[in-house]
Amino acid sequence: MAETTNGWDAKGLADEDLPDVVDVRIIHIESNNVISGKSTETDVLTELKKNGVNINDYYAVMDYFGLEY
Repeated sequence: MAETTNGWDAKGLADEDLPDVVDVRIIHIESNNVISGKSTETDVLTELKKNGVNINDYYAVMDYFGLEY
């Protein structure tokens, strides 16, 4: 099987085996944290992980930030 935990491995699939539709959801959450000398992305990921939020779980992240889905 060429479906991985990160999506489809296109190099491992013949063209006829590729899905017709790939559903992608991108959520942009604006951060108002200003941390000099630190990457905000790293800081947010660290915060989520520290609080036990599975960053691969769309609903867990949305719930953590109190956003509707």
